[in-house]
Amino acid sequence: MSTKFSVAIPAYNCAPYLEETLRSILDQELPPDEIIIVDDGSTDTTPDVIAKFGEKVKSTRIANSGPGAARKYAIDQCKNSWIALCDSDDIWCKNHLANKHRAIELFPETNIVCSNFVSFGPTAVSGQTRLGVAPEGWLERYTGVQREKFRLLHEPYGAMLDFNSMYLSGLAISSELYQLAGGINLAYRDWQAEDSEFTRRMVAQESARLVMDTDITWHYRRHANNFSAKHWKNLYAKARIIQEHIDTNIVPEHNLDHARRLILDARGEAFDSAFWEYHYHDARKIYSELPKSHRTVKRKMRRLLSSVRRS
Repeated sequence: MSTKFSVAIPAYNCAPYLEETLRSILDQELPPDEIIIVDDGSTDTTPDVIAKFGEKVKSTRIANSGPGAARKYAIDQCKNSWIALCDSDDIWCKNHLANKHRAIELFPETNIVCSNFVSFGPTAVSGQTRLGVAPEGWLERYTGVQREKFRLLHEPYGAMLDFNSMYLSGLAISSELYQLAGGINLAYRDWQAEDSEFTRRMVAQESARLVMDTDITWHYRRHANNFSAKHWKNLYAKARIIQEHIDTNIVPEHNLDHARRLILDARGEAFDSAFWEYHYHDARKIYSELPKSHRTVKRKMRRLLSSVRRS
């Protein structure tokens, strides 16, 4: 039986981008079986954009609850065994779902597939792909089996500790894995980078089988309103999320030492980034959480400077 995909989209004040996003989804070589949009209480003309598509999309409007809650509500309405996620401002290439289907054919054991992408928009580095900025040898180090353009990662949580390739608009998840991992946990909906908590928890499952599509199958729109534009906050959130996963026994035991090292490194980098972005009060707070091993001479000097400068 051919694999059918449901598409889940949270939407909030995205009128300038949403029509292009939806047309890219409807224009797939392998069309989705359904498109579910949850309007998260938009105050712009987002509802009017959705209405243009009529019965081609299924839409629901909720009181503003944040992207995590809207995404969860959309996923909960999906009827198919595979759920493809998309943010309301990104663009899928025509082969996006066809490639997902091919990955599942080649790796019947897979239950999560992510895709390479290229960034575009006013804050993007022209031509920069996600795999193009991966640490040297990352893909080869974590690849167990390669078939055509697809690679099965043999230690997905460890791979994501080293480098996060799982951006939501390039992700498809089996509904079985989604339910097994507990779905989107609304306790984290107000956390910075809450989507990273969700995706990391998916691949922490013992049964997770992650396939990486090395093709570029979507375009990630970068602009000033992206959550990902807040660099130091994302680094700090990364440390917070991984610490939460340690505290709640989600991190696989063989990844614990790796995870603890990464927390310290991420906090150190968050301090550096907050300082250089002139967030001195936040930099001082982060510095107070660094152990002596990560209080380098340069960081000590920056800490002193942050005390005499105003955020």
